Amino acid sequence: MPTLTLRPNGAGAAAGLNLEVPIGDPHWQLVDEAVADDADKVGSNTTGYVYDLYFLTAPGAVSGLITEVRVYFRTWKITTPPPPNVPVYAKPRLWLDYANTYGTEVDVNYGFPANYNEALARPSGGTWVMADLPGLQAGIGINSPGVVEGWCSQLYVVVTYTQQRTWVID
Repeated sequence: MPTLTLRPNGAGAAAGLNLEVPIGDPHWQLVDEAVADDADKVGSNTTGYVYDLYFLTAPGAVSGLITEVRVYFRTWKITTPPPPNVPVYAKPRLWLDYANTYGTEVDVNYGFPANYNEALARPSGGTWVMADLPGLQAGIGINSPGVVEGWCSQLYVVVTYTQQRTWVID
């Protein structure tokens, strides 16, 4: 089945993550890489979930029936000094027309990045349609106890769809 990869291309409806490297760069530019280098990243050391949301690249003139919308993200935690056993959690989020869908909470790895992905339902329920994609925002939430930093260096959405066929009968 064909797919569309949608990467962040602008700040969305939430900007809660309080850390970024390099400092001062727009958060969406720090997670939009096709190949993560982990040098550019956003993060949090705030207790409780805080989220960033990002607008996504426009899919262009594509038609078909969407079968899945999957969020991919790359995250890890660091402490100075350790203990590495302090938990940090992350979860993906989709936003569409003021409605949200949150993904499953993952326990973030210590010291080295790990890739996660999860298929998420349409935020306001119902069936995904191609017309949803221009207004879709994706993001990441991080829940850190304050003494540990949780980081994200990559986030993108992959849309799987079936192409519609047109039959011409003579």
